[in-house]
Amino acid sequence: MGVSTIKVRTKPVSILTLCASLLLLPGASPAQEAGTRPHLTLPTQVALEIPLAPTPVKMNGRQCLVYELHVTNFFTNRLQLLRVEVLGDGTTAPPLASYTGEELTRQMTHAGYLDRTMVDLLGVTVPADQPDERVIGPGLRAVIFLLIAAKGTADVPKSLRHRLYFKPTALSGGEKDNVIEGAQVTVNRRAPVVLGAPLRGEGWLAAGGLSNMSYHRRVILAVGGKARIPQRFAADWAKFGADGSSFHGERANTNFYGYGAEVLAVADAVVAEVKDGIPENLTANDRAVPITLETAGGNSVVLDLGKGNFAWYAHLKPQSVRVRAGERVRRGQVLAQLGNSGNSFSPHLHFHMANGRSPLAAEGVPYVFESFEVQGVVPSGELGSWKPPPNAKSDKRRMEIPIENAMVRFP
Repeated sequence: MGVSTIKVRTKPVSILTLCASLLLLPGASPAQEAGTRPHLTLPTQVALEIPLAPTPVKMNGRQCLVYELHVTNFFTNRLQLLRVEVLGDGTTAPPLASYTGEELTRQMTHAGYLDRTMVDLLGVTVPADQPDERVIGPGLRAVIFLLIAAKGTADVPKSLRHRLYFKPTALSGGEKDNVIEGAQVTVNRRAPVVLGAPLRGEGWLAAGGLSNMSYHRRVILAVGGKARIPQRFAADWAKFGADGSSFHGERANTNFYGYGAEVLAVADAVVAEVKDGIPENLTANDRAVPITLETAGGNSVVLDLGKGNFAWYAHLKPQSVRVRAGERVRRGQVLAQLGNSGNSFSPHLHFHMANGRSPLAAEGVPYVFESFEVQGVVPSGELGSWKPPPNAKSDKRRMEIPIENAMVRFP
């Protein structure tokens, strides 16, 4: 009796098919998967991106780089970020900055989730099911807010790159942390625009001014199909009196020390846009009009300073705007009066610079004031009651941007 041969047709398996099947494996730790670890190992499936290259800006006597690192998880399981290092010029130099643990958590937020730094401001609680910022779920994006300070201009690196350490996953092929290095970016060496004062006199608080935890700094807006931070370098300028408060008597617009103050052009410019006629808010909790992208700034003026730089003045007093679109203005010229219109809780001037005509659909860019004096820096818990110490001397600053909660005297 002869032996028959049976031919079995086999379908070839491509490396892409094999990779796809491995990506669906559960994200167990290497210790849990002893004896079952796949032979194929893959790099951690993340994409790193820096949306806007940083430009050095002088802040509190130091040159600072303010920017964001976006980390997107393209894996099918959670990734746990353990450490982030910011590296400068050269391959052997120590990191410019390193973040781990709770410090790293404070630097991060998840796209689509509540930023924990905004909890007190918004008067809300963090949902119980909100994940740890360092744990990036499948298909999700985390944003790491970075502010790197250098001693002087000569110490600012020409470029930056980033090294991220992740906890090992099912495809790590070992117990060591997964290390990803990338997101290299060339530092923008163009000097920030130099501005004159937007207001006159003393007692002006830079609420929400530049810091890595400022409420302006942390707000990402997706407008026109692109996510940006238009208020990256914004400040809300509110005037405080000698009594340490922003108003006297009853809480009414006219009783705020800054109400009606003249708002000034910060440079020779062309008026790009004007909005006026929006009624003012009468209480801290109610808005006079529904808040949209068109009404958020209330009565406002946009100045075109040239070279893609636009200055935005928001929350102005109704019927106080003295300029019109297309008009040329001179530095120091009165544009309008400070008010309480739009998305505003009390009379103040919101001011920022952006790289586009639409102030909330552009990236916030740095600027410096030619000169100002710092009367002190107000701790967050003392807003409304702070007074400068007796015999305190003002600190004169040139070519700087004020830090968050600095009390400023403008020329």
